Parts: sequence; structure tokens; C-alpha cells
Amino acid sequence: MTRTLLLATALALLTSPAPFAFAQTEPVSLTVPQARSAAVQAMVTGDLETADRLSRGLIAVQPEDPSVWALDARVADALKSDPRALSSAGRAFRLATDRPLRFRAADLAARAAFRSGRYTLAQYWLRRATDLAPSDEIRARVIEDYRLVRRVNPLRFALDLSVTPSSNVNGGASTDSFEVSGLDAVYGTLSAEAQALSGWEMRGRLSGSWRLSESSEQQTRLTFGTTLRRVALSDSAKDDAPDAENSDFALTVIDTGLSHKRALPGGRAVLDTGLSLGRAWYGGSHDYDFARGTLGVTARVDPRWTLFGLVNRELRHGAEDAAPTDTFDRLRLGAVMARENGDRVTLALNFSASDRDDDRNDGRGMGVDLRYALGAPVAGVSLAAGLSLSRETYDDYSVPVFLVGSCGAIICLEDVPGGREDNSVALSLEMQFERVGYAGFVPVVTLEGRRSDSNVSRFDTESLGLQIGLRSAF
Repeated sequence: MTRTLLLATALALLTSPAPFAFAQTEPVSLTVPQARSAAVQAMVTGDLETADRLSRGLIAVQPEDPSVWALDARVADALKSDPRALSSAGRAFRLATDRPLRFRAADLAARAAFRSGRYTLAQYWLRRATDLAPSDEIRARVIEDYRLVRRVNPLRFALDLSVTPSSNVNGGASTDSFEVSGLDAVYGTLSAEAQALSGWEMRGRLSGSWRLSESSEQQTRLTFGTTLRRVALSDSAKDDAPDAENSDFALTVIDTGLSHKRALPGGRAVLDTGLSLGRAWYGGSHDYDFARGTLGVTARVDPRWTLFGLVNRELRHGAEDAAPTDTFDRLRLGAVMARENGDRVTLALNFSASDRDDDRNDGRGMGVDLRYALGAPVAGVSLAAGLSLSRETYDDYSVPVFLVGSCGAIICLEDVPGGREDNSVALSLEMQFERVGYAGFVPVVTLEGRRSDSNVSRFDTESLGLQIGLRSAF
């Protein structure tokens, strides 16, 4: 009875002397269910003014009822009052506990945010709605809406996170001796910090871009991002290398630049160019600045075959003003084949070359990557396997030699016969769990083993890691 009287009082304050089209000159006393039903009926008949007054009265009486806020969001949506619809839908979502109501609230909030030009917020609400969709068909519709908003939104963000327990977080050697094949000598014992240390590796990258211009044939974007890598050494690693600190292996990179994509004549190929500038810190200290240019082409030959090529040049300048500039060049050529059953096979050839101030580290490399991804999930898990083979050579590589004489000890460099040669192999198995996720992000687990054999034992490495990360499902 109290709620009925309160509702009647609230409605009397909110209405004119003739509050409803079907009312007399006196205010009408309604129970909460009656008022809710009357508001819905008013919306059905197009009497938005009455629906508005009723929904406001219901909020005054039951401010903690999520269905009341959802109703107000519907009324505001019909009135094209987007700020109010967004606020009420958000309140309904936070108060509601049942999935259908939370889905309707998220859907209303996304619609209001989109109409008001708040596209990133609309994407957020659509992601929340995907988890609550009552059927696969409706979820597919929400995902399609998300992709539409993403195309309209000039701002884009991407977040990649992963945690990896690894047997070699520092890229250390798998042996404690410093030997060179072809030279009948042992050049000492590697420090504990130079040997493989186990622990956890955390990686994260937040990147974004802002669309500067766009047409049916081209798009130009301002890009920006930051990359973090952090390491937590295991207890055994701390025992083996007590002087090593987690911060010694910390990497931070920031970058900004421009990217431009353009459709080539014929419509089957896309040219992708980019230029970026950035700075890197390692071990907490400024390591180098860099400028990177890229040029890539992707061509869809037919429905099954896609060819791609990418060339990249990076210039690195050391932290000191007088530091030299090192040059790194990379070329990647490959093809993607889509099989009739939906499986995808990717084959790529990689070539690299470096020109550094220290001629010992001038190197060339080549390798091949093979990846096979199943087209359909197995028991809700998408599977992909990869194999990588690579070889790097350093023709002028030399190692330090300690000579002790009557005048004391001196250090000289001795050439490695035939230069240094590193041969590496890596195997990986990736599992993406499609049925487990949050807001459109699903867990990805990658098991990877890597081994490198070198004629300089310092570069004999082995690692085994289990990477756990998140990836957008759409």
C-alpha cells in the first residue's frame, strides 16, 4: 500500500492536471505492476509522453529495481534521448542478476552510445552483450554489429597479454663452458647470468590508431603503442645466479607512427606502408632509439590462395649521442592456402641482414615457417601447429682471448674459423578455447619448444614454455 501511495504521489508531481490520455482530472493511483504494465502499453500505442512519466515515477518508487531502469532506458531510446538511455541501461545492467535482462540492457546501452557518437563505448557494451546473448543466432548478430561499429570508429585499440612459465627467460646458454668448434681450447666458464635461467615471463602490448583519412581505395592512420616484458626468476634461478635481478631483463618499448593502406588496380591486392619512431629501455636503462619503415603487399589470387610479401628496415641509434647507428633489414615472402574443409596452411620464407658498428655482429639469416590451422574447432578448441627452421651466420665473428705475460694480462680477439653459425628449430602447438571467454576475449594456450645449436657454445640455447594469453574472438 505504501508503494502504491508513493507511486501515486510521484506521478501526481510529474504529470499535468490531466496526466494520462485515459485519465480523469484527478491523479490515478496505480500499483507498481499496474504502472509498469501501463508504461509498456503506452509505448506500444506510441504514447511516449505517458510512458515517460510512468517510468520516471517507477524510478522514484523503486530505484533499486533493474527492470524499472531497463524500462526507462527503452523509453529514453524511443525518445532518442541517448544520454538518458545510456545511463539508465548501464544502471539496469549493474543491478540485474538474470542474463536476459542484462543482455537487453547491454544492447540498449550499445545502441545509445552508437547514436551519440561514442563508438568505443558502444564496442564495450557490444562485447558485454556477446557473453549474454540468448542464442547463437543473436550472438552472431551482436558480433556483426560490433564489426560495423569498429569500421565506423576512427579510434582502434588492441590489447595482447600473455604469461609464460619458461625454462629460459633470459635467452641464456644451455652449457656453462665457453667453447668454439674448430679451436682446440676452452675459453672459460660462462657466468651464471649468461646461462639459462628459469622463471615466468609476462608480456603485454597495448596498441592503438586513429583514422586520419579514408576512402573506398585508401586509409591512413596515426599509430601508437607500448610493449612491456617483465620476468620473475624462479627460486632455483635465484640460487644459481644470486646477483641477477628481475629488473635486469625488463624491456619497455614505446612507438608512434603512420600507416597507409591502398587498394591496387584490379582490387585483388592491397599495398601497406608504414613508418614508426620509438625508444627502447632494457634493464631499466635507455637502450636505443629506432626508426622503422615497412612496405607490404597482400594479393588474393583466387578464393583459395593468398600471397604476401613484407620488407622492413630498422635503424637503431644507441643511447649515447655519439653512438653509431645499426641497420637491420628483413624480408618475408609467403602464401596462405585455404583447403576445402576450411583448414589453412601458411608457408613463409624469411631473410634478414644486419649492418652494425661492431663488424663481429654483422650477420645474415634465412628461415622457413610452416603453420597448419584446423578450420573447425575440436571439442570447442581451435588448434594450430607450427614449425620454424632458421640459420644465422656471422662471417667476421671473433671471441675474446686472455693472454698472460710478464707485462700482465691482455685481451685480444681470435677469429672463429668459418665465422659463427647458429641453427635453430622451433615447434609450437596453439590451442584457442572458443567456449571459454569474457567480453569476446578467449584464452589461448601455446606450448613451444625451441633449440639453437651454434659453433660458439655461448649461443647453444634450449627453451620450453607454455604461453597463456588472451585474444579477441572477433
